[in-house]
Amino acid sequence: RHPKGVTDAAFCTIVDILDDDIEGDWVLSSTERCNEGDIPQLLEMICDAMSRHPKERLLQSRGCHCIGLLLPLAPPGADLGPALHAVCGAMRQHPALA
Repeated sequence: RHPKGVTDAAFCTIVDILDDDIEGDWVLSSTERCNEGDIPQLLEMICDAMSRHPKERLLQSRGCHCIGLLLPLAPPGADLGPALHAVCGAMRQHPALA
C-alpha cells in the first residue's frame, strides 16, 4: 500500500511537469516529458493509486487532473477505458469533483 503522502507527491509532480497553466518557482516546465509509449503505463499507475485511496477526495481530484493531462498525450489505439473508469468512479464517490 502506498502512503497518501507519497501518492500526493507523485500526482503533484506529474501536474507540475505537464500543466502549462501553473506558475511559480516549483514548476518543472524544463523537465523532459516521457515518451508517448509510456503514457498508458503512467495512466495505469495513476488508476492503481486512485483505487488504493478511494475515500481521499484530494487524491482523487489530483488523480483526475493527472489523467486529464495525460489522455491527450496517449498514443493512438491506447486502451483509455480504465482511466475513464477511474475518473467516473472518483466523480461518483466525490460529486463535488464534477
